[in-house]
Amino acid sequence: MPFLLALALGVPTWSVPADAEETTVESLKDLQQLRQEVERRRQEMRRELRLLSQVLGKDAEAERLQTYEQSLHEMTAEELVAEMRILREEIEQLKETVSNSASAAGVRRYGVTGQVRHRFAWIDNDFSSGEGDLVSRLRSRVRISGAPHEKTRMAMEIQDSRLFGEAAGTLDGSGESIDFHQAYIELDDLFSQPISLKLGRQELSYGGERLVGAVNWHNVGRSFDAVKVHYGEVSTVDLFNAKLDETGVSDRNLFGIYGHVVHNKEHAVEPYLLYEHDKNSGAANRKRATVGLRADGEHTSATGHGVGYELEGALQAGELGGSDVFAWMASGSATYTGPSWTRPWLQVGADLLSGDSAPGVGDVKAFDTLFATNHQFYGLMDLFVDIPADTSQAGLIDFRLKGEMSASEKTRVALHLHHFALAEGAVKNLGQEADVVLTYAYNDFCTIQWAGLIFVPGDAMKATRGGEDPGFKTYLQTVASF
Repeated sequence: MPFLLALALGVPTWSVPADAEETTVESLKDLQQLRQEVERRRQEMRRELRLLSQVLGKDAEAERLQTYEQSLHEMTAEELVAEMRILREEIEQLKETVSNSASAAGVRRYGVTGQVRHRFAWIDNDFSSGEGDLVSRLRSRVRISGAPHEKTRMAMEIQDSRLFGEAAGTLDGSGESIDFHQAYIELDDLFSQPISLKLGRQELSYGGERLVGAVNWHNVGRSFDAVKVHYGEVSTVDLFNAKLDETGVSDRNLFGIYGHVVHNKEHAVEPYLLYEHDKNSGAANRKRATVGLRADGEHTSATGHGVGYELEGALQAGELGGSDVFAWMASGSATYTGPSWTRPWLQVGADLLSGDSAPGVGDVKAFDTLFATNHQFYGLMDLFVDIPADTSQAGLIDFRLKGEMSASEKTRVALHLHHFALAEGAVKNLGQEADVVLTYAYNDFCTIQWAGLIFVPGDAMKATRGGEDPGFKTYLQTVASF
């Protein structure tokens, strides 16, 4: 092998005949061979350099390599050798930097994280008896994640969710509440494009979670057995299929396509289409599509005052249990964020969900929120989490005012006010709800939250729930994570 080729590939020069050094540059054949070998070696070094750059968060290397690739065929043999030397030196420097960073900051390809959450609650929401129910719930999660390769990641999240006192006794160790909350494989850069494939049990969360969300508040939380393809980096699009029920040929599926288009880094538009397909006959049979558009954005002035917005609208159409479906939903809110140390936040908004004036007769007109995280939208009392069932198919109107501010460096105070009404029916007033929430950061790993909630029923709630007393709820939640 010629002297320059050996030098470029890192072969000791003492093994190369002396006369080869004089003939390498003069021989076009040797130069072509040199370029081919350098190209092969460059591809290997480029992959290694890209991985190291990603670990360090450096994007400049990608641009330099692209420029280098364009000029590769214009280089002389001496320039090729020099370029290879520089590239090899940069890799060695990056290796050393990665090693030092890993030692100093604990950077690892594999990690274990976890969370234990306890919630003690007193609930009186039957509007008649005045008797409350004391419950304690515990959720424990351990997540094991790994990245054995720059294009391959995996995660397993084991979860135990239990209600205090539900075990058969103090010696009950059946562990029936233990399950995999998530377990998936993720492959990146498919076909050398910004495409990733995620396979397995996973959380799906889109937009504000008004239609598809993880419901983290719930003691179990929602996850799907799904396949998801993600394309893009800033503006993106997801395609997914979640298996909801497997019963042979008569199974139930959720298909979705969800886009996220960014404009000027402050605004985003998200068009989406969700399609439910249940092959079971009778009332369970459904072929229902939900198409919608969500837009949100926020602008912060030079003085630190921020103004934001969120708008979303959706239509549902198709078939449900042999009946045609036509329903709609509209939501809008405006927010303000202040610059002072108290970090004030204020939001005013409204939701309108269509209802059915004659359920079971003719077309289905009640909007279904599908797999939403309704806890964060329709009051912390959780009286309207299963819509349209919780409103007797009559739809829902919610006018809300929310405010938050910091009382100290570690304490955050929030007040949420709601006015609820039915969209259909002769009597519409459901009532008003007020929620007070205090969140205290005990330390960097533990948070304590207390809330006091009250719901004053209106005529519609009195008629459907059979009582006229106010409803109350209070909880104390402690979350520790590592």
